[in-house]
Amino acid sequence: MMQRKIEWLALLSLLLFVQSSQAQEDAVNVFRQVGPSVVRLHNEASTGTGVILTKGGTILTNAHVVSNPLPFECTAEVMKDGTRQTVVFKNVKVTKVHKDLDLALVQIDPAEHNAQLGPCRLSKEKAITGQRLYAIGNPATGSEITLNKTITEGLLSGVDRDIEGAKYYQISAAINPGNSGGPLSDRTGNVVGIVTLKLTDVDNVGFAIPLYDITMADFEPYSRKTIDAAKALALLKRAERLIEEVRIQSNKENRGEAEQSLEMALLRAILFQNCQEAAYLDPNNEEVFNQLGLICFLAQSFPACQAYMQESIRLDPYGKATPYELLYKSLIKQGREDKSMVVRMEAMVKFAHDPLFWNETGVMLVAKGFIKEGVYCFIQGGVVAKVKGDRVWEPKLRQNMIKYAGVLSQEERDSLIVPDAKVLENVNRIKKIMKDAYDAKQGATTAAFAQFIEEETGEKMEFSTKRIRLFALLPPAEEELAEARLAQLRGSFDTAIQLADKATETSSDKKIRRGALLVKAGALQDQGFSLAKEPGKDAESNQSFYECAKAYREFRDQYGPLNDLERNKVSLAIYNEACTYGLEKNSNKALASLREAFQNGYRNVNATLNDEDFGDLRYTPEFKALVKEFSR
Repeated sequence: MMQRKIEWLALLSLLLFVQSSQAQEDAVNVFRQVGPSVVRLHNEASTGTGVILTKGGTILTNAHVVSNPLPFECTAEVMKDGTRQTVVFKNVKVTKVHKDLDLALVQIDPAEHNAQLGPCRLSKEKAITGQRLYAIGNPATGSEITLNKTITEGLLSGVDRDIEGAKYYQISAAINPGNSGGPLSDRTGNVVGIVTLKLTDVDNVGFAIPLYDITMADFEPYSRKTIDAAKALALLKRAERLIEEVRIQSNKENRGEAEQSLEMALLRAILFQNCQEAAYLDPNNEEVFNQLGLICFLAQSFPACQAYMQESIRLDPYGKATPYELLYKSLIKQGREDKSMVVRMEAMVKFAHDPLFWNETGVMLVAKGFIKEGVYCFIQGGVVAKVKGDRVWEPKLRQNMIKYAGVLSQEERDSLIVPDAKVLENVNRIKKIMKDAYDAKQGATTAAFAQFIEEETGEKMEFSTKRIRLFALLPPAEEELAEARLAQLRGSFDTAIQLADKATETSSDKKIRRGALLVKAGALQDQGFSLAKEPGKDAESNQSFYECAKAYREFRDQYGPLNDLERNKVSLAIYNEACTYGLEKNSNKALASLREAFQNGYRNVNATLNDEDFGDLRYTPEFKALVKEFSR
C-alpha cells in the first residue's frame, strides 16, 4: 500500500513538473510574441503602457494614462537597419477616445525613426473564467530610454465584473504601477484585454477592459471636455488649504534653512495627486494647471512646471500673470534664458500695468550690463506702482532706480527724466495693443511667443503684428539699440542685427554706434552657434562666424582701447573663425586666424590642442609650433 502511495505521489509530482514547464514555456512564448508590441508612454509627471495595433503607429492604451496635459514621449522596440532597437518617439498625439470606456488611441509616426513597428494580435473571442492570462507592462520608474517590461501571470477570476456600469475581466495577475494601458494576453499571444486598474487594499485583484467586442467605430475624435467640474473644484479647494504650507517649507529647504522631511514629501505627493485628479476631471480649468505648475516649481521639477504653465496659458492667454512668471523662471532654471526672454516680453505687454514685470526685466537687463535700459524699466514700473498705490513695489522700484542710476553719467540720467504722464501714456499704448489682440482672439501679442508655444506644444497661436515699443520714451537711436539688445537676448538674431544697423544709421553718437556694433557682433556669433545645431545649415552657420569676426575686428580697430571682457569677446570670435576655416579644410586661413586669436589674448591652449574642428591640422608641425609659441 505504501509503495502504491509513493507511485501516485511520484506521478503527481511529474504531472506538476510538466504543468510548470508548460506554464513557463507559455510565458516565454507570450513575451516573445507580445513584448515587441508593448510601448511605454511617459512624460515629466507620469508613465504608463500601451500596445501597438497597426504598422502605421496606432497605439491602444487607457484614456487616463494620456489624460495628463504634458507632452508625451513613446519608448518602443522597432526593427531598424535590420536589427531590433529601442527608440523614443517625440511626436505623440492622442487621436481618439472610446465613447464609454477608459480607452484611447494614440498615434506615432514610424518615419520619425525610419523604423518598422510590430503590431499585436487582438482576440475576437471572449475569455473564459479560469483561463490563464499574462499581463505585460512598464513599472513607473521615470523616463529612461531602457524599457523595463515585466510580465506577470494569473487566472481570469471572473468575467463581466460590473464597475460603474462597465464590464471588466477580473484577473489574479500581479499588477504594478505603470501597467495601466498594457496588454492582457492568452497563452497563444492574442491580446484579450487592456489592464486598467487594481484594488489598492487587496493583492492580486486587478481588472482589464475586454476587447472581443471593441471596434474602431466605438472611438470618437479626442477633445478636452469637462467631466466633473464640481468634484475638481472640491479637490482644488482641498489643495489650496495645504499649498501655502508646502510653499513656506519648500522655500526654507531651498535656502538651506530646513531639511527635507518624509511628512512634507507625503504632503507634496497628496497635493500633486489631488491636482492631477482635478486635471482629469476638469481639463478646461486653467487654475488646475496653475496649482500643478506651482507644486512642481516648489519641488524644483522645472520641465513639468513649464509644461503645466504652458497649458494654463493655452487655456487662458490673458488670465493671470503668475503662469507667465513661473514659466519664464522655470525656463531660466533649465538654462534656456533666450526662451525665458520671449516669455518675459509677452508678459510685459499683457501685464504692462503690473510693476513686477518691469522690475524683473530691469534686474535682468542690469545683470546683462545694460544699465540704462534697466533703470528705464525701474522708472516705468515705479510710476505704474505709484498710480496703483502699490506700497510694496513702489519703494522697491525706487530703490533699484537710485542704486543703478548712480552708475550712469549725468547726461544719461537726464535723458531718462520724463513726466509721469508720458510714462503712463506709453504704458497705455502697450495696453492698447494687448486689448486689440484680445478682442481679435489672438492668443499672443508677439510673434516670438506664438512661435515658442508652437515649438513646445505643437499648438498654433494667432498673434498681433503691431510693433511693441517698450522703450518708446528713449531717443530714437537709443530705442533701436535697446530693442536690439532685447532681440539678441530672446534669440531673434536677424531682428537684433537689423535694429543694430538702424541705430548706427540714425545716430552719429560714438557711444550708441559702439554699443550697436557690439550687439551686431554678438548676435552674429549667437546665430552661428544656433545654425550649427540645425541639419543642412553649415554654410549659413560658417558665414555668421565669418561676419562675426569681421564685426569684432571693426569694433577693436574703431573703439579701442578695450576692457578685458571686450578683448575676450574679440579673441574668441577670431578663434571661432579659425575653427570654421578648420572645418572647411582651409589650413592656411585657419592658422592665420588662430595666430590672430592668440595675439588678441586667446590662451586656452588645452582646448585648442583637443579641438576637433581643426581635424588633422592639429598634427602638423605648423599647428604644433604655433600652439607652442603662445603657450609660453
